[in-house]
Formats: sequence, C-alpha cells, structure tokens
Amino acid sequence: MKAIVLTHDRCHPIADHMIQSYQEIWPSHPFVFRVPYQVRPDWLKEKYAETIELVKTPQSIKQTLLALLADLDDCEWIYWCIDDKYLVAINEVTANHCTRWVEQIEDRNIEGLIFCRCRKLLGEKHLREGSQLNSPFGDAFMERKNCHQFGIPQFMCVGVLREVFNEFPDHEFRAKEMDNFTGQTPGLIVREFKPQQKMYVSMQNYVRFGESSTHGKITRNCYDSMISRGFEIPPHFVRARSSMFFGEFPEVSPHRTRDPLTDFMTL
Repeated sequence: MKAIVLTHDRCHPIADHMIQSYQEIWPSHPFVFRVPYQVRPDWLKEKYAETIELVKTPQSIKQTLLALLADLDDCEWIYWCIDDKYLVAINEVTANHCTRWVEQIEDRNIEGLIFCRCRKLLGEKHLREGSQLNSPFGDAFMERKNCHQFGIPQFMCVGVLREVFNEFPDHEFRAKEMDNFTGQTPGLIVREFKPQQKMYVSMQNYVRFGESSTHGKITRNCYDSMISRGFEIPPHFVRARSSMFFGEFPEVSPHRTRDPLTDFMTL
C-alpha cells in the first residue's frame, strides 16, 4: 500500500524520522512510503530500499500532493501520513486488522478509516449521528462528517485526498494554511464530506502520535526522539520548548503477543 508523505526537501530529516518510527514501532506495516523531492535524496533510498519510493514533484504544496497521486486510481486505498506525525505507540494487531479490512472492503462508499480518536474527535460535534460500523474483527467505528483532524495519519481512498487538494488555491501557501482551507482554524466552518462519502473513526483509540513541529520549530518531543534514535539535528531546526502528542494510549507492554489471525507480533 502506498503511504503518501507530504514533505519537502528541507524537511526530509523529519520525514526520515517519521518513517523510522514506523519501521521500529509497526514493523509489520504494509507501506511503501511515497516521498516527494526536488533534489533527489539518494541517502533515503539507500536507507529504506524497497520501503520507500522517491517522486520528483513541483515545489508548491498543492502540486506536490497532486503529483504524488497522479498515477493512482481514485478508488485505490492509501495511507495518508504528513511528515510531522510520527509513531510513539500503537496496537499493532488492530492496525493490521484495519489494513486488511480496507483492502477487502467492497462498499465503494466507504472511503476513509482512522484508528486515532483524539482531541475533538472524542466528542460528537464532528460525527454523524446514529451511524456505527463494526469491522469484521469486532472493532467499532463511527462515521465522521467533516475534515476535522485531517492531518492525522489515516487510511483513505485516493479520490478523497485528491478532491480536497484540488479545492485548495493554486497560489503558493504555507502548510499551516491548509487548516484554513479545510476549515479547521478556530472560527471557520469545517469542510464536510459529501453524504455518500463514508469516513470512519474508531470508537476506541489505538495509537499515539508525536507532533514533529510547531510554528516552524521542532517540538521538544521530536527533538528528544531524534536524538535517542541517533539522528543528527539539522542546524536550521530550532527546538521549541513545548511537546505535542495526539491520542491517549496505555503504556506499551514489555511482553509481545501474537495476532492469531496473522501471526504478526505486537508490542
């Protein structure tokens, strides 16, 4: 499955750290990370080999994303993962259940699935009333009605992602401005999904993400994570004082358990 990584050359070290977190914390993931570039980062290809696909794209955010999707069908499922959300902990069994499920879904109206229920997604404001879906593996999901928390890693069909970005302006803009375009900035109306687009969020939270940057600075938690993993911090990254995370998640057990359906191992 393609994992669509929104990043740019200056932030390739952040994307590198994000991908490394998946390799370590979700080792059974099915993704090939599709990473854009203007100057080819051969060092990333050498490090990740077949787990990464480098795609030369235009420099603007909108055209970068559309180029990453250019050869993909609207009905194809992808994993949407912006570079500045890295894995901290995950229920790997449930994550693999979700992966298998979206690959087998026959209902073409189901176009999105996220297993991170956090922040305002914990309330009812951004959910469609009376709509619940149970997966074949027993996990319960509720239907989302809008793009709130659109930047959190999630499964979705290519057509949804392409449609959202096609609505963005053609002029240059900063990544943070995407919150304005999707209505996630306080005081704006959040962009709603079409009635036929069924986008689901798990009733329980199964993952914890760390935020890599805030206001153009690297978060304290990302800085510490990169140092602990042996990454060199590029000199143009200024460390922020604050730490930021998405998703409350229990401490990871030191014991490993097996998924009886796949024999995958999970922390």
